[in-house]
Amino acid sequence: MPYVEYAHVSNFGGNAGLTRDYVLGGISLSQGPWEVHMTGGVRVSSGVESATDDQVNWSVTYDLSNGFKVRAGVNHLRIGGRNTTGFGPMVGYWVTF
Repeated sequence: MPYVEYAHVSNFGGNAGLTRDYVLGGISLSQGPWEVHMTGGVRVSSGVESATDDQVNWSVTYDLSNGFKVRAGVNHLRIGGRNTTGFGPMVGYWVTF
């Protein structure tokens, strides 16, 4: 299921002259016990501060069919020209009611 979102904020955080525009999007795909999720976003700051920052997230989930799911995700973030990447594993138990 894809999604796209846009937001425009003038005088961000009460700072006169600081404008921020956000564009976010993502998609999820499922096939059998597998799920793949990708999301990302861009933030453009203009006015008293000018910068373009972005973030991308990927995750893969496998459903063990007994209520347990295992997931691994990667996050890449670039702010002010500085990059960082993180990895996160997860094991979860889902209850349907």
